[in-house]
Amino acid sequence: RLPTERELMDEFGVSRATVVRAMTELENSNVVKRIQGKGTFVSGEKLNLHLPGLTGFSEDLIMSSGQPRTKVVSYEIGSEMKESKYFSEEDRELIYIVRLRLSGEDPIGINYNYVPYIIAKTIGFLPENIDANPSTSLYGLLDEYGYQLDYADQFLEAKAATRTEAKLLNIPPGAPVMSYERVTHTTTGRVVEFVRATIAGNAYRYSIRLYRNGSGNQIGGKFPYLRKKE
Repeated sequence: RLPTERELMDEFGVSRATVVRAMTELENSNVVKRIQGKGTFVSGEKLNLHLPGLTGFSEDLIMSSGQPRTKVVSYEIGSEMKESKYFSEEDRELIYIVRLRLSGEDPIGINYNYVPYIIAKTIGFLPENIDANPSTSLYGLLDEYGYQLDYADQFLEAKAATRTEAKLLNIPPGAPVMSYERVTHTTTGRVVEFVRATIAGNAYRYSIRLYRNGSGNQIGGKFPYLRKKE
């Protein structure tokens, strides 16, 4: 935690306007972050994600020298969710888990996971297990139990944080965040996860290599995610 404005003014013999201007520039450069009611803190480095690559939050954070942790916000089980359309008939009963994703004590993102309940029970992706082991990784559990992940369709967009998201992520309501939806498939074609994620805009950065002549992996293209308003 950094000193208060008054402490900085006294230490360096400068005006409040100078301190405010300096802190604003540091915040705009993502060097520090202000949390209302708590103070100003040095920001950690952004989690750099290289696309394409089918990895989960925990794997991405470990590769960026972070400490992945998870807190269960809420969950429900049911077969009448509209997201059931992404899954096969035998997998329509889903567990829906909202998870706050953290690096150490710092909130980074929120995952809204939908997983076939039969799979969740098999691999132990259940709220009580996640609470008991905050570093639980869904992809790690799937790998451990022999579900060979093949590919995922993912759609990324920018949006403003809702009040609920802002409270969980310790950011102002309406702050810019990244959001994505992902449908993950195994090598047998089975859909094992549908997830919506909201990521603090100052925490993540996506890195993509683009090829002039179309070689390599395809990413995006022709606005595939234009949707009708519900």
